[in-house]
Amino acid sequence: MRIARVHIQNFRSILDQVIELDRLTVVVGPNGAGKSAVLRALDAFYDPRFNASVDDFYNRKTDAPIRIAVRYSDLSDDERTEYGRHAHDDGTLTVTRVLTTNSNKYHGASKQFPGFRTIRATEGKRDKLNAYKAQQEQDGFQTLATLRAADGIEEQLQAWESANPDRCEVMEDDGQFFGFHNVGSGKLEKFTRFLLVPAVREADREAIDSKGSAIHQLIELVVRNSLAQSPELQSFREATQQEYARLVSPENVPQLQTLARELSDQLHHFVPTANVLLEWMAADQLTLPLPKAAVQLEEDGFKAPVSRVGHGLQRAFILSLLQRLAAGATLPTTQQDTAQQTQPADRLPNLILAIEEPELYQHPNRQRQLARVLRQLSEGTVAGVADRTQVLYCTHSPLFVELPAFDRVRRLSKTPHPNWDAGDEERSKLPRVTTTAATTLQAVADLLSNAQDQGGQPFTAVSLKARMTALMTPWMNEGFFADCVVLVEGEDDRAAIVGTAKHLHHDLESAGVAVIPCGGKTNIDRPLVAFRALGIPAYVVFDGDADCPTNERADSSERNRSLQRLLGVDPPVDFPADGVFDTYAVYQDTLEKILQSEAGQELFLRVLSEFKTANGFKKHKQALKNPAFAQQLLTAMPPDAVANGTLKKIVDRIWALAQNRHAQLTVPQGAANGT
Repeated sequence: MRIARVHIQNFRSILDQVIELDRLTVVVGPNGAGKSAVLRALDAFYDPRFNASVDDFYNRKTDAPIRIAVRYSDLSDDERTEYGRHAHDDGTLTVTRVLTTNSNKYHGASKQFPGFRTIRATEGKRDKLNAYKAQQEQDGFQTLATLRAADGIEEQLQAWESANPDRCEVMEDDGQFFGFHNVGSGKLEKFTRFLLVPAVREADREAIDSKGSAIHQLIELVVRNSLAQSPELQSFREATQQEYARLVSPENVPQLQTLARELSDQLHHFVPTANVLLEWMAADQLTLPLPKAAVQLEEDGFKAPVSRVGHGLQRAFILSLLQRLAAGATLPTTQQDTAQQTQPADRLPNLILAIEEPELYQHPNRQRQLARVLRQLSEGTVAGVADRTQVLYCTHSPLFVELPAFDRVRRLSKTPHPNWDAGDEERSKLPRVTTTAATTLQAVADLLSNAQDQGGQPFTAVSLKARMTALMTPWMNEGFFADCVVLVEGEDDRAAIVGTAKHLHHDLESAGVAVIPCGGKTNIDRPLVAFRALGIPAYVVFDGDADCPTNERADSSERNRSLQRLLGVDPPVDFPADGVFDTYAVYQDTLEKILQSEAGQELFLRVLSEFKTANGFKKHKQALKNPAFAQQLLTAMPPDAVANGTLKKIVDRIWALAQNRHAQLTVPQGAANGT
């Protein structure tokens, strides 16, 4: 079984959100968007000791309970049998934890007859029995057995519901779900375990072999338990106990009786008929202290205590340690253990591994490696760990996201509360709430197919994923973290826009704008649809190609029409005219030629030559791909030429888009904000 979705209500910044989870799910979004709240909500669901404080409630309003509902899917036959009526026909199981400031319960969900709700909610055995008898007297319920006590009511109601499934609907139970290890029989923990690796966890403390640390628990579970059961150790303990008993026996310690006689003689002075008797109590069982482990880490042949190695290695150690601890003693540790393992793999608990910022303390190569390992974990291809591991992490690193896997991304942002009103004093203080954007490969494939001319080869989820792979670049991955993106054809286009923005004193990076070269107009459509589906506004700059060769005009016009449909242009035309619009700009020449035309050829070539000489560039292309060239050229141009130029108009539209997006994401003044 794995988590298919989690529905979180009234928890920190999350007022009411449903988040679908895959085998691997990547949570991204700005700081304070609620990424950690998602992980902490799952941790609160899984931790039976968790008690909600006032700060855990949205806007600290405790009158509405926190609800965390987890739906599991892919239940095995054993799990279906274990959960009985709580396992639904579609192979799912839904469990909800409801938290208030003074109580918490786990609710299961099963098919129930709505008319029985009153009986189940009735307090007091006599009143409950009367409600049951009243139901029994109605038509269609005569099969309910006559009862003299309330204890058998639930059994009868469930039997009737099993015989009449068409009259039932899925409903929450009364909060007596059999939950975790301290709630009933612990059937949920038997099949699923959750492991949270927070952003801050001190590796050196976890590596000390003392009670409560992760390494102590792991050694107790895997090593000491096996050592304590060793026949050789048991034999040694018995022999030692016997030798100890012999050494302290009365015949070997006559001083005990001598002391008794001396004390008796003293006592006779006070009570002549009394005596002092001294005997050894039965010898206690000897307790043999098991050895403690000293943990060191070795890298590049150098050994050091955990506290003395780099933070990157410490965090990798924590991930390995906690994952192995969560898997428990059911997993083999050596080749010999593997051969002796008897528990089938499908009986191992499903591990949900949640990580806050896995990129912490890792250099880029290690980040790529860790991202690959986490992906392999979710696919069940890493030896020596649980076969079924579900991975969920929140990240700020583009190395942990990939455009071909955009369907795994859940992008979080803050939006106004549904009742927020700037004109109402109370409503204006409502904190913004976390919202989630996600999409699927098929949904994007359908949008791309609909944008094509009739007769075009339709996109599929499989073909789209393959075509997305060709677009994997660091620039593209950064788009997932931007507040808005600008999609251009090539690196020289990017350089011209970034250079112009700097000349106009517009800091695109601080405004959350990512300018992304797509490697040609043919590659703009897929990231455009994917980013927009994730709630990221996009501005597109492309060449209309009106002067393309005759043999390329049919393909070029088809690409133009498809792109215009995606941009909302109706009707699309074969070769759109030059223009700068709210969400896109089109031109018939390269931006290089536009710059050259608006600056004048003489000035353009002079500044280009000076720039190449000053920076050691030998080719024009090298200079044109550097934003500093456009900035230097615009500085040398007459102010009127810059003010009326195409690039300024494009950058002004991009800046307006960024400012509008910033206004949407800005938290209202005075509002509390929980993450």
